[in-house]
This record gives sequence, C-alpha cells and structure tokens, in this order.
Amino acid sequence: MRRACRTIMRAHKALPDDGPILPSAIQVVTPFDLPPDVAAAPCTE
Repeated sequence: MRRACRTIMRAHKALPDDGPILPSAIQVVTPFDLPPDVAAAPCTE
C-alpha cells in the first residue's frame, strides 16, 4: 500500500523522484515491554 501511494504521489510530482525511500522505524510496545511501575499504572486517557 505504501509503495502504491508513493508511486501515485511521484507521478503527480507530489514527491521527489530522487533517492531511495527508507521505511520509518516501527516500535511495538506491549505491557510486557514496559517497566513494572508503568505497566501497573492505570491509563488516564
């Protein structure tokens, strides 16, 4: 999906044609990855 969107945007000159596109870093955080004091705190949002 990302490649398709970028291809369309490049065709419409919304993105530059030069250089490789590097994907952004994705970090998945689960309760098991959090420190114990943060994981036990209730969510206020």
